[in-house]
Amino acid sequence: MAKHEDEIVPDKGAKGAWGLFLGIAQSAGRERPTQGALDPLRRQHKVGGFMCVFDGRGKPANPLSLEFSESGTNATLREVASGPCTPKLFTGHTLADLREWKDHDFEKKGWLTYPLRYDSVADKSVPRDWQEAFAVIDAKLNQLDLNAL
Repeated sequence: MAKHEDEIVPDKGAKGAWGLFLGIAQSAGRERPTQGALDPLRRQHKVGGFMCVFDGRGKPANPLSLEFSESGTNATLREVASGPCTPKLFTGHTLADLREWKDHDFEKKGWLTYPLRYDSVADKSVPRDWQEAFAVIDAKLNQLDLNAL
């Protein structure tokens, strides 16, 4: 495993709501989201909205207007600020190279919006079209014994 410069250190700062908002403000300062990118935060953990993108925390029955999870909010900010990642990232690097990356390096590249398959000879993920991807998924699902699930 690669040694990385941003090691985890204990947080000795504010806790509770103040710590939450400080962490969110710091993340927003780093990510520089647009006004439109902030809109999902208004709907996260809310009725008619969506669950936390970080830990899948369910939506409360009676949410507060400022009810957030710091990890989920930071993950949402990174996701909406970075945009989609193209297959070029994966075709340009071997899996061995990518194993040395930090998780946050991947997050900064954006979210994956293309199906890929692993090519063991090249040690790379290569693009595939959606029809092929769904056909492979369909074939695998049809092999499952539903009585064993």
